[in-house]
Amino acid sequence: ERERERDGTNPLPVPHGCHRLSCMAYDLSSADICVHLTNQYQQKKHPLYTEKKEDTIWDFSKLQSHLSLQHHLPDDWVANTLTRRMQAVMKTCFQSVQHKLEHRVGYFDLLGFDFMLDDSLNVWL
Repeated sequence: ERERERDGTNPLPVPHGCHRLSCMAYDLSSADICVHLTNQYQQKKHPLYTEKKEDTIWDFSKLQSHLSLQHHLPDDWVANTLTRRMQAVMKTCFQSVQHKLEHRVGYFDLLGFDFMLDDSLNVWL
């Protein structure tokens, strides 16, 4: 803690985000890039994008509803368990590069992280 105060690097995790989905059902054997990459740039290329656009991005509340229904998880799983897991990964990433960050008065860095959940609900960066 003292080291971060001295060098001016102090991460502030923001526990907000969204869950992105593909226009198509996931298929490991598919060669279609839209199945594997859920960013909007790729999804816009899919012929069903206009029709399914609203279904390709969920807030954490909608993700929680889906996970509660499909996996019988507690109503606070996303807010507590998932968020804690993501923050632990972000903290590890930050700590691994902290020594390379330069403190400059009046500047800040905004880091974005993309996570995936596997079938067992493990968090992957």
